[in-house]
Amino acid sequence: MSLIGVQGQAKMSDKDMNGVKGPVRSMREEYQTVRGIESKGEKPDYSRKTFQEVDFDESGGITTIRYPDESELAFDIVDGFKAFHYVKKAKPPRFTVMRVQSEPLKKEEKLTPPDPRYEIRYVYEYDKNGRVKTEKEYDNTGKPFRTRSFEYDDNGNVSQMREETSVAIEKHKYKYDRNGLLVEDLEERNIKGPGTDSTGRKVYSDYKIDDHGNWVERKVTYYYEDRGLPEYNIKASKWDIETLEFRSFVYY
Repeated sequence: MSLIGVQGQAKMSDKDMNGVKGPVRSMREEYQTVRGIESKGEKPDYSRKTFQEVDFDESGGITTIRYPDESELAFDIVDGFKAFHYVKKAKPPRFTVMRVQSEPLKKEEKLTPPDPRYEIRYVYEYDKNGRVKTEKEYDNTGKPFRTRSFEYDDNGNVSQMREETSVAIEKHKYKYDRNGLLVEDLEERNIKGPGTDSTGRKVYSDYKIDDHGNWVERKVTYYYEDRGLPEYNIKASKWDIETLEFRSFVYY
């Protein structure tokens, strides 16, 4: 999933957080499984699919995201905070209350009446270099939805990311090559309640780059392992798959 940054301030832009360079007007992200896992005799779908389409303004802020289920999000600044609302909704909704935090709220996280102007609001903390240190998401009643925290290497790349919801805590460690291209993502997912903890490793290779320095194609090999639930007779599992990821751009 792509990271969403801040808009309307002299800080990291959405474009920066998405690892996009140049005067990008729009970006289309697609993927294709090239080696998958058969389930109950059914072969994986090897067709090329669209993940999302993203529009940017000239300052690098995201204005719209469109998904294959025909849902569409529009981004704006509401009371000084970045927020989005639905232009079109998917059925069932893309975001549900299942992921809202259940822990007691902090002092600054007071509940409010539903605000019809947005679905999710973003609050950011920055490091001394103006980079996003913490990204918090709240629903339109003020309930915490998701929190992400970031660490950076000496070259300004995200080296670690931690994401927490009411369901799980995910941790990622990233490695890059000498050109700043992502080559490895080590992930660990710990379920808070009943569920299966898991680990994964994604290896990125075979990059193709456009004239603006943006990658437009890469291969991803994903190695996954979970611990199962022996108390429920659910065995541990281990598998790997291979996909191609594509990005196409329209520039200003």
